[in-house]
Amino acid sequence: MGWLGEEPLAGRPTLEKVRIRAGVALGVLFLAGPISDLGNDSLTTTRAVALGIGMALFIAVYMSLLPPARWLSRRGAPAVLGALALLPAIAVVLLVAGALDSFTALFVYVAAATGMLLPPRLAAVVIALAGVGVGVLGAARGDDDAAIAATVLTVVSIGALMGAFGRVTRVNAELRQTREELATLGVADERLRMARDLHDLLGHSLPDPGGSGLDGLRERAQRVRGTLEAGARPDGGFRLRVTVPLPES
Repeated sequence: MGWLGEEPLAGRPTLEKVRIRAGVALGVLFLAGPISDLGNDSLTTTRAVALGIGMALFIAVYMSLLPPARWLSRRGAPAVLGALALLPAIAVVLLVAGALDSFTALFVYVAAATGMLLPPRLAAVVIALAGVGVGVLGAARGDDDAAIAATVLTVVSIGALMGAFGRVTRVNAELRQTREELATLGVADERLRMARDLHDLLGHSLPDPGGSGLDGLRERAQRVRGTLEAGARPDGGFRLRVTVPLPES
């Protein structure tokens, strides 16, 4: 189900989180064209300020979605879907409010977020609809056919590319989780085997602490970064302690 209701950056090193967020921020730099057009003489000061606020809101929502921020993920899939639906809504409102043609580039970011967040089939449908919508909007505005075709192709291509990247990212996350689960199961299995061997060892005879039986168990404990302590108790008797840590997540 993509990244809906998940926290993709949870548990990752801080440097990796910064790198991912920085990569998304670099992608936003391509909106420099529409932002610079806010200073166009054809726009009144009031309209330019309103469009600038709308652009800032679009960027803030986009940055919160790729990947979903913790505050958004904790509210579940409906919150992520709502934020995703807000992107095309903002883009349409800005264009209807008189934004210049360069603001059509916002739909490229809509397609990118859709490809990353939604399941493949649903993402393909939404991206196709976004491409059709951009084409219809361009025709209604009287844009050149070549410009319309280029914009539609860009929207669909970026959406498909980000969809493929999203699938790879999710597969890697699943593999990482599976590896951690296997490591945990491996340690648990080794602990069970050691407990069974200790039971057999103590149930029949108790060798000298330096004997080969305890040496073998000590080596097995060390293989899973554990320790084995054996020796006489101060108050009499014999003490045997095995400590095996859980793997780091």
